[in-house]
Amino acid sequence: MIPIPFEEIVQKLIVETKLEDAQIREKISEKMASLSGLISPEGAAHIVANELNVKLFSSSQLAKVNQIREGMRNVTIAGRIKTIFPIKQFNTGQRQGTVGSFLLEDETGAVRITLWNEMTNHLARLQQGDIVQLKSAYVRLNNLGFRELHLNDRSQVVRNPPGVEIAASPPDVQKKIAELDGSEGTATIVGHVVNVFDPRFFEQCPTCRKRVGLREEGGFSCEAHGVVQPLYGYVVNLLLDDGSGTLRVACWKEQADALFGNLDVVVESPQLFDTLKNEVLGSIVKVTGTVRKNELSANVEISARQVVKDTSGQLSSLLPSGRSTQGTSEVSASSEEELVE
Repeated sequence: MIPIPFEEIVQKLIVETKLEDAQIREKISEKMASLSGLISPEGAAHIVANELNVKLFSSSQLAKVNQIREGMRNVTIAGRIKTIFPIKQFNTGQRQGTVGSFLLEDETGAVRITLWNEMTNHLARLQQGDIVQLKSAYVRLNNLGFRELHLNDRSQVVRNPPGVEIAASPPDVQKKIAELDGSEGTATIVGHVVNVFDPRFFEQCPTCRKRVGLREEGGFSCEAHGVVQPLYGYVVNLLLDDGSGTLRVACWKEQADALFGNLDVVVESPQLFDTLKNEVLGSIVKVTGTVRKNELSANVEISARQVVKDTSGQLSSLLPSGRSTQGTSEVSASSEEELVE
């Protein structure tokens, strides 16, 4: 069963059947009661949808970004290319090839599209701003819980398909931290860095970017690609304060490098990070990223896709309190954020 949120199923049933909200919910409650409560509300809603002959999702229809769910296969989707990331070569000793990706957006959100080996040839003829239609894609979740669309040798990429129009995505809107509730999808925050946590380093497979495990006999092994010479990824968590509240921000490799410089040197010499941290504490940063609510702590957090460090006082006017410091360096979305697993 594809995990579709309960309220989304209810709204779909209302639209398709013309029944009232209360009628739909009553049918779902009756179904749960008939099964002695041994089924979730989502499961009961799926059964009701089948009984009412409502297809919650059809692979033949054109999906929106906010409709894709883990486990979907043969997905057809169209959108505008927001960012194209460089193609990377990999060689594990057992396997070699290429991997590339781009960020696809429509009026409902953005999602990373990942292409492997021969499929990366499509990137040579694509440009930022192109409208593309993808067919026979499948959805995966990375270990951060973000959805990705992957293309295999049966997938198709159609550039600027006739008759397909994509509405403009809404501009990024700056929010106060106190206004966030986790439902925003993407948001922009400006605040002071009031705390910096030590970086967390992890080994990744150079082919699929999944985290690799330590072998009993030494070295590292990937479930999919066997023994590998790992790459190192890292994440640094910040605490931002904009005067209305505080927010934890996860900065992945490229975003962290924008703030601290290349942290590869810290892998061998962790003590070097203290100096780098002190240079960032108190500075103003502008962060755009994906907002979500942490299920364990119930706190709202943001995973950064773009980080701007103020080095000239230009961002101080965006702070609710009007406080200022110095700087501006910028970095775009990290390929590690949505490829790491």
